[in-house]
Amino acid sequence: MSIFLVPMSVLTSLEAMRAKFFSGADVDERRMHWVRWDRVLASREEGGLGVGSLFSFNRAMMFRWWWRFYHSPNLSWARLVRSLYGPDGGCRSLPSRIVGTGPWIGVMRMFIQLRDRGFDIRSLCPIRVGDGSYTSFWHDVWMGEASLATTFHRVFALDTFRNATVKNRMDVGWETDTLRRSPRGGVEKEQWDEILSLIQDLQLQSIPDRLGWTIDVSDNFSVASARRFIDGSLLYAGCGETRWNSWVPNKLNVLLWRIR
Repeated sequence: MSIFLVPMSVLTSLEAMRAKFFSGADVDERRMHWVRWDRVLASREEGGLGVGSLFSFNRAMMFRWWWRFYHSPNLSWARLVRSLYGPDGGCRSLPSRIVGTGPWIGVMRMFIQLRDRGFDIRSLCPIRVGDGSYTSFWHDVWMGEASLATTFHRVFALDTFRNATVKNRMDVGWETDTLRRSPRGGVEKEQWDEILSLIQDLQLQSIPDRLGWTIDVSDNFSVASARRFIDGSLLYAGCGETRWNSWVPNKLNVLLWRIR
């Protein structure tokens, strides 16, 4: 589960086994379930028991590979992924469907599955620019809410260094001779003046670029926090926060929760 994307059919079978175990039934035995299984999986804040789904567990561990891919670009497997799928590992512009198999194909397919369910987990990882050597100046979202190629599309069309990193683009400088031609006024001139004002105070640091993690105060990724986020986005018990008493046995807490 930490390397390959588990098919939904396998996850459904495993969840069925867990549900039967929770209700005290054998694998081949049929017994009434008091509560829907997705309510058991939901967090206590959402009214569940906080068991957590295998779907979120597998996807969170797959996401960890993308996190490592960004922070360890010189590892052999990361260089191999870039040689096969491009500088961003093929995860910046995802198609609607991916054909093929393999661990990294599973990572890309994981992003597509979560996107189809209504959220992009990559949006939780803003780029923290350090020396700017690993961040694409135009294509990555590192300043503002969108890529600079989208925000300043007229300047991007004129630039002759479209694939430069932040460091390389700042080293080149921002004279008009770095463009195919000088801005002719109107929107071009407005966007040129605006981008100059944005970057004139930009100071690169001596530390490498890194990703943030906005759902944790530590700003560092963890499988547990990613799993909670995915489950919180997909599971909802709908009966208020679960009350838990540490002075009584767990089985009594579960019994009272079931009755409620």
